[in-house]
Amino acid sequence: MCRVVLPGIHDVIMQTLLDGITSRLVETSRLTVNVLEIYGRVGDPVLFVHGNVSSSLFWQPLMLALPERYRPIVFNTKTPHSINTFLLDGEVAGTWKYEGGRVRLEPFGRLTPSARRELTVEAKLLAALHS
Repeated sequence: MCRVVLPGIHDVIMQTLLDGITSRLVETSRLTVNVLEIYGRVGDPVLFVHGNVSSSLFWQPLMLALPERYRPIVFNTKTPHSINTFLLDGEVAGTWKYEGGRVRLEPFGRLTPSARRELTVEAKLLAALHS
């Protein structure tokens, strides 16, 4: 349950998703997070992160109030985690983890052969820093 008070919006006690908000689980090898989104929005992403004493449900009125050109995304975990990520062409393209003396990459999507080669070189350099 989450009590939300925002200027111009009624005081609301939220226990569920508002109309237009969808929820899905995103799993990686390290953690599972619940993600709230507005189905069909494909614009510029706006990431909302809740604090330790709030719920991801808190952001729903603001998500719905954003102009259509934005894609609001809220992620929620029971205990906040930091995730090692890597960039490709200026965008977060996956996660990495140091284990067994090497860096293991987990891309979010398909990588071109040249991108994979470049990331493999970077992963080896990063692994050398950890050893």
